[in-house]
Amino acid sequence: MSKKTLYALSILLVIAIGSILYWYLCCCVEESGVITKEEKTTVDSPKVLASDPLFAFPFSIKDTLGEISYTTPENFVFKESGFRVYDSVPNAVVKGIGVVKQFLDTSENKILDIIGYYKSSEQNNSSFPNLGLARAHSIKEYMVSQGVASEQLHPVGVLDENLAVDSGRLHGIVTFNVTTIAKEVSDRERLKSNCEAMKKNSVVIYFETGAVSLDFSDKDLQVLKSFSTCVEELGATLQVVGHTDSTGDPEVNQKIGYGRANFVKEYLVNNKMVTQNIVVVSRGQNEPIADNTTQEGRAKNRRIVISIK
Repeated sequence: MSKKTLYALSILLVIAIGSILYWYLCCCVEESGVITKEEKTTVDSPKVLASDPLFAFPFSIKDTLGEISYTTPENFVFKESGFRVYDSVPNAVVKGIGVVKQFLDTSENKILDIIGYYKSSEQNNSSFPNLGLARAHSIKEYMVSQGVASEQLHPVGVLDENLAVDSGRLHGIVTFNVTTIAKEVSDRERLKSNCEAMKKNSVVIYFETGAVSLDFSDKDLQVLKSFSTCVEELGATLQVVGHTDSTGDPEVNQKIGYGRANFVKEYLVNNKMVTQNIVVVSRGQNEPIADNTTQEGRAKNRRIVISIK
């Protein structure tokens, strides 16, 4: 066999080997299940038609920088006119919250906006200005229970008249938005300063004779929300002390004082304003601030005192 023939055969052999290797690397490896970066961000969830209005709000959290991307068609469910999460939270959503926690734990300058939606036809029985905000706070409370930092969650309420209702239930009706906050330190310092000022200024709310409950005024609610922010965001302790006038039996008055203080605690807890660090105390008739021999004085003594410690 001549040298030219051997040379030609060698070239053909190299081409054949190269073709085999190319086929193996491009096809076999792909079929073997190697996971690419794109595949890591894909969630295995039931496919839902995008046109279905009941699933207009999937549980989807994405960062504009591409640092986090998690989506599943499942989401939180609420009853119509309800602000607490209805039904159990889907496993895919629980998994997503775990991804959010890991992301926020390593991104202190990131804030997650929780945007809750509502319709004007719904009845708002919460303490918040609208059901959207109440729903967003309910989601925040759940995420905090899963270990997400409270100070990195920002609830927002938005009106949307196109929400779809299915047998009295609303699917999703909450979206999320990741933002980068450049002034998070100064904002937090401002909050600390405000809470320090609140420590020096207790709030007094007055009760009728023998009453252990009342209807809070708009001003009272605003004050309670301000105090609650200090508790939830900074871990401060809220102290509620109940007082009575000297009318009646001292032991009964001690119980009335406790009932008044506990009424405030239950209101804050039931309306998701505070979930921790509340101390309830009764002083009964033992610490009057006015003359109990006059009607005006007794009215001033029937009170609760709320303070930050």
